[in-house]
Amino acid sequence: MEKKTAAYICSGCGIGDALNIEELVSLTTGDLKVPICRTHANLCSQEGAALIKQDIEKEGANALIIAACSPRVMYDVFNFENCIVDRVNLREQVAWSQPAGDENTQMMAADYLRMSAAKVAAMELPVPYKPEKELSKTILVVGGGLAGMTSAVEASKAGYQVVLVEKEAELGGFQKKVGQIATFPYKGLVDNPLSDLVKEVTSSPKIKVYTGARVEKTAGGPGVFEVSIKQNGTT
Repeated sequence: MEKKTAAYICSGCGIGDALNIEELVSLTTGDLKVPICRTHANLCSQEGAALIKQDIEKEGANALIIAACSPRVMYDVFNFENCIVDRVNLREQVAWSQPAGDENTQMMAADYLRMSAAKVAAMELPVPYKPEKELSKTILVVGGGLAGMTSAVEASKAGYQVVLVEKEAELGGFQKKVGQIATFPYKGLVDNPLSDLVKEVTSSPKIKVYTGARVEKTAGGPGVFEVSIKQNGTT
């Protein structure tokens, strides 16, 4: 994929009062040869983020120089998938800490843009991860108590295949010892509904139950885990 650089300069939060934004735009499109350079009074707003997204979709921009606030903030706003993103801190490091309108302040901002353009030019576009194996959507639940069985049932209702592993011979966990439970909000005591939950788990075609079993080994990573289950002495 061909790299296409775009720069976005925010003039809000006092940046436009301290710096000559037009000079920075001229530098970016001229000496730095960045084909797209746009300014916005509030780049971190919905409108500002939409401006960037529009260039990504329609102009093919995928190497983004964002000259605005510190990269320690608004990272969720300026997180664009499959794009190079370099943040230039014009707000805290320049506009808020240097004399407004000063020649040296303007030169500092220009130098930060030069460094960012050089950095982006040397970076390679991110390559989407492609697993060697097909990702598995089967969910492993370890523990057949109240929480484990509830998790298994809810996952199966969401359409997932579930493997439920319980070390004891029967499902239920500690909840098997409870005769009655309190309602919430409290209106009295009711019989323990655990048996109904056990029936729902064992009758579900999407839930495979292993009792008297333990997870012996796991390998791989998210979506490609390989799990060995030992049941009654057999793996």
